[in-house]
Amino acid sequence: MKRNVKLLYLAWVVTAVTVVLITFRYRGEFAEFYGIAETREITVSSEKAVEIKKIHVVPGQAVTKGELIVELHSPELTKCINEISHELEKRKAQDIVQTDALRSQIKELKARQASQASRINYRIKQLRAQYIINSEFTAALESLEKDTEKGKKEQISNPIRIEIEGLEKERDLTANQVQMRIDMLERELNTLENPAGIQIEQLERELNLLLDEKNRLYIFARVSGIIGSVRCREGEQISPFDTILTIHTKSPSYIRGYIHEFVYTRVSPGMKVKIISLADPANSVIGEVCGVGTKIIEYPRRMRRLLEVKVYGREVQIKIPEENNLLLGEKVLVRVCDETGQSDVAMAGENFPPITKMGRTGGDKNSIPDTIDVKVNRVLKDITSIEASGVIYLRDLRKYLVISDTTKNRRPVLYVMDGQGNIEDEIVIRGLKKIDDMEGITQDCEGNIYIVCSQSYNRNGVLPTERRLLVRLKRDRTVLRLDKKVYLYNLLEKAAKKDMDADWARFVTSEEGSIVINIEGIFYHKAGLYLGFKRPFKDGKTVVLRITDIDKVFEENVLDGSNVELWKVLNLKDKTTGAPTGISDLYFHKNENRIFILSYARIKKNGVKKKFGNLWVYDTGDSRLSLVLHLKDLKPEGITFNPDTKEFLLTFDHGTKEPSKIMKLRDL
Repeated sequence: MKRNVKLLYLAWVVTAVTVVLITFRYRGEFAEFYGIAETREITVSSEKAVEIKKIHVVPGQAVTKGELIVELHSPELTKCINEISHELEKRKAQDIVQTDALRSQIKELKARQASQASRINYRIKQLRAQYIINSEFTAALESLEKDTEKGKKEQISNPIRIEIEGLEKERDLTANQVQMRIDMLERELNTLENPAGIQIEQLERELNLLLDEKNRLYIFARVSGIIGSVRCREGEQISPFDTILTIHTKSPSYIRGYIHEFVYTRVSPGMKVKIISLADPANSVIGEVCGVGTKIIEYPRRMRRLLEVKVYGREVQIKIPEENNLLLGEKVLVRVCDETGQSDVAMAGENFPPITKMGRTGGDKNSIPDTIDVKVNRVLKDITSIEASGVIYLRDLRKYLVISDTTKNRRPVLYVMDGQGNIEDEIVIRGLKKIDDMEGITQDCEGNIYIVCSQSYNRNGVLPTERRLLVRLKRDRTVLRLDKKVYLYNLLEKAAKKDMDADWARFVTSEEGSIVINIEGIFYHKAGLYLGFKRPFKDGKTVVLRITDIDKVFEENVLDGSNVELWKVLNLKDKTTGAPTGISDLYFHKNENRIFILSYARIKKNGVKKKFGNLWVYDTGDSRLSLVLHLKDLKPEGITFNPDTKEFLLTFDHGTKEPSKIMKLRDL
């Protein structure tokens, strides 16, 4: 009996202790609970069936936001763009022909109207002169009676007056008929609702949609993170929305925790919590509850305090700063607190690899790498040849953009090239009808692209307007649109006449008083454009002209002595021949404050024409000019720098008979 009483007392004590433990446990459950540090995974896919052209990443590779990770290819899209582009050009040509025909008809009618009016007015003038003569003659017949004289005057003058009145009516009637026809043709010419205009507008809209779709063939990382898995291979055809690869953030982006079902109401969205690493309690971060589950679920085993005991509760999502020291999949302690301040951890920004100091090499011929022929993709059937006269690097696409000084029918097209000299695509400048002899290309820090034409006379001694252009373009991946254009030759000509005594004006003005120049180099720096001249020379030296505040020039279409100057006179005479060489391109390396200069010349020795080029470096700090490379039997035309591979790329133009070439140089 006593034993049973003792057991009863013991049972009561155990029960009381259990209740106390459960109470503290629930209180602790509210004060803190466990969670797992997880990351947001992003799936990369395509909306349409495409071919994987190139994958730039591998699993585990770190990428930054905006970095190119995948290139896709769609033959059908390329075909559609080409077809619509050709149809659009055809429609525009037809529209121009139709417009010219209407204008010709209007001019013809106006000429006919003027001719008929002139003929009738001349006849009226003759009749009026005859009428005056007859009046004077009848007035002299004084011997006749007044009534008889009056009757004779009426007999003489009335037929003439009647004929004059008839001619005046004929003139007005004919003029009105012709004017009605002219008005009708002018309405047809000026109307915006003509069928050709509507068709062109529809084709333009369709082409813009296709170009936007083409832009989506270049896939960029939406966040900075780590490549998870790559599920496709280059050259593989994939279906719409098939996963190409996955990306997750470098560090955990949220905490998935579980709170007991008895106290779930004590946690709500917006509440601040402290996340503490169980491995390193000193490592903590402030998070914010962003969601609480809508149903009761069983705790995962890893979240239970006692693995054998099943526990139920609600899932809690907690957002944490992207920059944190937690590990993916790490178990953490979530503690409810009153802290409302945000984390002082700085947000991650784009961190591009720094450009290291470059050491110079000598001009030893053996140190010059081989050139590579520029090859055109077979899909681009209309391209017969490319004369690579300039190049820039598009870092977002990891491609080069090449200009050609001649294009078929002076089309405003540029070419996308990879690092191996393969021309993969052509880009038409939207909004620009024609351009000729593109010689220099550069871009500013905002991504605007500037192209300058040679401003020189062609072989026929003519300077077409298309050669006088200086244009600024806006780029959206693979879409180029004209932003502003000026006729640089005209601006220089007007400014030189106003400021004839300036050094730059005397340099560009020939002895005959006209502007005779040839521009091939260009770079942008501090809101100004720097133009390198192939010719003329100044005392055997070449010249770089600077145009300051280039935005003002484009906006106001005016150039004056206040924003143009002769910036540098450089002695680029070849060391081996002594011949002066003209600038063929310029590249300003802002991290180095050095200008890389390509120059070129052609000489005739012993009846044989020889061509050669040089690569120079001009240090803007100490104004020192140095020869880097002598390029024998080569015609260098373009230079740019690739900060990703830390390589310079040079282009060589060998006319239409030979393919253009490229060369890569590292340690300049």
